[in-house]
Amino acid sequence: MELDLKQLLRMARQWWWLLLLAPLIGGFTAHYVGSQRTPLYSASATLFISPGSLTPDNYNSIFASQNIAQTYATLATSAPVLDAAAKDLGLPSVGASASASDKSLFMSVSAIDTNPERAAAVANAVSDEFVKYIQQQSAAQTADVRGKIDAQIKETNDKIADIETQIAALQANGGPKTDSDRQHLQSLQNTRDGLVGDISQLQITARQIDVEQATTQTRLSVTSPALAPSAPFAPQTKRSTLLGAFAGLMIAIGAVALLEYLDNSVRTSDELSRLTGSANLATIATASRVTPGGRQVYVLTDPKSPSAEAIRLLRANLEFAAAAKPITSLAVSSAGPGEGKSTLTANLAVVMAQAGFETVIIDTDLRKPTQHKIFGIGNDQGLTTLLSHPKREWQSTAVRVAVPRLSLIPSGPLPPNPADLLSLDRFDELLEQVTDAADVVLLDTSPVLAVSDPLVVATKTSGVMLVCRAGNTRRDALRRAAASFHQGGIRLVGTVLNNQKAREDAGYYYYGYYGSEPTPGHAASSPDAVRPAAPAPGPSSSAVPRT
Repeated sequence: MELDLKQLLRMARQWWWLLLLAPLIGGFTAHYVGSQRTPLYSASATLFISPGSLTPDNYNSIFASQNIAQTYATLATSAPVLDAAAKDLGLPSVGASASASDKSLFMSVSAIDTNPERAAAVANAVSDEFVKYIQQQSAAQTADVRGKIDAQIKETNDKIADIETQIAALQANGGPKTDSDRQHLQSLQNTRDGLVGDISQLQITARQIDVEQATTQTRLSVTSPALAPSAPFAPQTKRSTLLGAFAGLMIAIGAVALLEYLDNSVRTSDELSRLTGSANLATIATASRVTPGGRQVYVLTDPKSPSAEAIRLLRANLEFAAAAKPITSLAVSSAGPGEGKSTLTANLAVVMAQAGFETVIIDTDLRKPTQHKIFGIGNDQGLTTLLSHPKREWQSTAVRVAVPRLSLIPSGPLPPNPADLLSLDRFDELLEQVTDAADVVLLDTSPVLAVSDPLVVATKTSGVMLVCRAGNTRRDALRRAAASFHQGGIRLVGTVLNNQKAREDAGYYYYGYYGSEPTPGHAASSPDAVRPAAPAPGPSSSAVPRT
């Protein structure tokens, strides 16, 4: 479904309450839920990782291969660290999180709590314990290496002491006596000297290890201790309220889009013209304070209303449509019932009579007639009486209502076969007689999709006008109704969009201005103005041109 700016504005006007209510509900709900939550405070401490004496070459390789910062971030929240921090603070347990980016020398330790001071204390305690943990781990690694070297030095010293004992025994009592003793003494002395050299080498190695451990050991230090936050980080009531309102608006827009997509009714005059292939003659606004009976004639009861002005515009447009081909009789129909065609017919007839045209309404709806109810007259005789009694003059059943130049022929008693009755040649003769006597004849018919009566009537008239009720008539029904008239070779003079609630036609905004002055020829704005006056006279001698 393609949407233009005009349709979007119409949708916004129609659904403004939903587009306003949904964000209000969403924002209020989010605000209420957020205000009920316990405030949470977050505190963070920053630690610096000093990797020791590293060259640019091994700096990148170490961080690329070992991700030392990420490793430290994992170790910072390990069980030994958190347990030690909880013990320091005298709490049963603590929780914290740590984060660091790749190849970064900084990491942060954060804690969340309902108390700002406690959040800062937890972050600092975890940071301090983590520093101690790293130091202990480094010291343990150094002690292990030194312990092995020290054990080797002790073992060598023990060997030297044993050799010294043997040498002392050979040198006692005047020294070795034989060549074998002298060779053995020399061998012991050589072994001792070699062991002394080994001890010197081990001592040098131990000193080198101490130096390397001191220069290359990764150190960790707290550079920025955590401070107690002054404001909670959650809940963010203002932000949640805005998000809730935005979410409500999105839901409302989605709901409107879905409703519009599922809505198959005609809403605009442009859409009406496109579906019927005929010009839209007028768009009638929803009339206020309209009740069954005399108040249905709103051109009399409320002559300054936009609806009444739209009826006058419809009359003018019918005159323009008659310029190419005269319209002496006009059938008014609709796709289905309840679309306001009878009310529109009555008001159009009154406006035409006020404009000086001798006008006759014939109620050809022989199933559910309405015109006699609108004008408050009896229905004991009418069109069916004339059709069943060919010798009777049409004036005998026509009633002149209390509007100059307007007569009404009601339907009369309802027959069992309306379509057959309207197909009689008598109806053609009758319509010709009325047309000769009046300037314009309006025929109120049944809905075209309900029965075939309107097609029968329309073939005998100068044309047909199709009425559509905005927001009620379905597109497929309107398309089939228009096709019914087109296929029958009937002249579809135009269409009328009735009961338009959304004021999307620009002309609506001018009705109130131009309708502020009384219109010449208007009857009194009282329901009694449409009461019957007297039987209709004979053929009119009016010189008013036909429409």
